[in-house]
Amino acid sequence: GVSPGRPVVVYGAWTEGWGEEGRVYWQLAYLGHVNVSILYGGIYAWNEHCRDHGGDCGRFASSTDEKKKIADPAGKFVAKANNTLRVSFNDVVWLDEMQSNDTRAVIMDARNGNEYDGATPYGSTYGGHIPRALSFPWKSVFDSDGSGNIASPEAIWTAIRSSPGAPSNLPPTFANLTQAARTTRYIAVSYCTGGVRSAFLFATLTWMPWPGIVSNYDGSWWEYSKQSFTGGS
Repeated sequence: GVSPGRPVVVYGAWTEGWGEEGRVYWQLAYLGHVNVSILYGGIYAWNEHCRDHGGDCGRFASSTDEKKKIADPAGKFVAKANNTLRVSFNDVVWLDEMQSNDTRAVIMDARNGNEYDGATPYGSTYGGHIPRALSFPWKSVFDSDGSGNIASPEAIWTAIRSSPGAPSNLPPTFANLTQAARTTRYIAVSYCTGGVRSAFLFATLTWMPWPGIVSNYDGSWWEYSKQSFTGGS
């Protein structure tokens, strides 16, 4: 079970998956667990480590003293939502309407570019994207050399600024963004189809770290296309 004093490490298929490890990471962080990490490189990095060490994948605590160091009743975690990490449909609408000199919402569409442009491969009510959202497919966080490494914060920010739909008034460098955030509140919101791919982007923005609030819209395009189509709120 999960307990509040015990670290949680989440792993997945990394570049070969859908960012599922990011979703679990975000979910636990949203529920109030403060010690959650993602295994860099995923299961493939773990398997490579094992091969490089002759099948030795590390060891777990075995002695009584070692066990005492990590002793904590398993399964005693009590969820307490951190609502700054999650946005709703109404929040997204509000953020779009409240752009001002002291608050900037950078809404990032983590789906593929064809989905941003209108394709509906996963059963959305209609195609398109959230108004003022920029197109930043979640795998754009990785280096372009195919190594599977996450790009530097500066490279990620450069890619965000050059994305389709990106506002023209974004600071030119990541360092400039960090400086600008001292006087302007920059809110990063990621979304996709159902809040999975966007959660990996959320995790990456948190790691950079983004100089402000980072939130995942878990309802994402499935909810947004339905609500905006019916006029729901």
